[in-house]
Amino acid sequence: MQAPTTRLRLIQVGVGGWGATWLDRVLLSPTWELAGIVDASEAQLRDARERTGIDASACFGSIGAARAAVEADAALVVVPAEAHLAVAGEALEVGWHVLVEKPIADTMAAAHELVRRAEAAGRVLMVSQNYRFRRTSQIVQAIMEEGWLGPVHHASVQVYKELHFTLPDVPHGFGAYAFARDAAIHHLDQIRACLAAEPVRVYGQSHNPEWSWFTKPPMLTALIELEGGGLVQFYGSWIARGRSTTFDGDWHVECANGQLRWERGQVMVRPTEPWLSIQMDGFVERERGWMEAEIPAGMTEDRTHVLELFGTCLQTGREPPTSGRDNLRTAALAFALADSAADGLPRQIADYL
Repeated sequence: MQAPTTRLRLIQVGVGGWGATWLDRVLLSPTWELAGIVDASEAQLRDARERTGIDASACFGSIGAARAAVEADAALVVVPAEAHLAVAGEALEVGWHVLVEKPIADTMAAAHELVRRAEAAGRVLMVSQNYRFRRTSQIVQAIMEEGWLGPVHHASVQVYKELHFTLPDVPHGFGAYAFARDAAIHHLDQIRACLAAEPVRVYGQSHNPEWSWFTKPPMLTALIELEGGGLVQFYGSWIARGRSTTFDGDWHVECANGQLRWERGQVMVRPTEPWLSIQMDGFVERERGWMEAEIPAGMTEDRTHVLELFGTCLQTGREPPTSGRDNLRTAALAFALADSAADGLPRQIADYL
């Protein structure tokens, strides 16, 4: 991706924990110049200064203080989801464009309100759904958008991980962890992007066995109906007892004109018409009609790609693919799934939009 010719100025709000990993990417970005950092914790600001060499004059305890002292084009908001509406909302109101971590907000009502505030302020709101910008995810999206595989009939997405969070004062794991909102939302957004079809209905179930080290259910199963009638089966577990997938999971997609497999960083397609494989540029034949997609060298991905894309969209005036308005559909699917898993009743996505 070509970076804008003029560097943009960015304020990062939240530099502790996950925010610290974002700060490293901002400092390396060819698109962004770090104008300042904001954190309510003086200790977090001090740690950020010591680790990166940021001058104390660029460190602030509030958005208001930063706005009064420095000029900036945008804010990167990396705070807990419960604070997204207040913090990102304030950043929009002072005139900054905003890139906010997923999920867009902690409730559907707050998500709608944040999008409304961005539109009222005339500013861009983009959500960092970084999984859809992984290299292989981008390849799958490109293949499906070409259309030759035809409409999706059925897809299976399975994610198996065994994860242990170590946090102070949380004796039984990550107590604030909510699977649909905080983890599965990555894959729900990928489903929307990769399958090029919007979910219309979802039914889910969650489970937390007695031997689990989580306080909230770390296992989630969903049946998602797509527009046009395609079905997606999703299963995710963070307490897997053996088999492990990548964080993207294992995908198997059945389409009208062939199949697609995406497993462990490898994307394979198998057209129903063998002659198609003769004409397929960008693929290497493996066996029994399966063709492996080549991954171009130099592709940016993940949060690095998110940062550059955010800057490019601001420079060109193009709406980000994960704009706040678009991301309402991902949030709606996640909250609908969480509600369905809680009471066992299916949900219509339109009811959340």
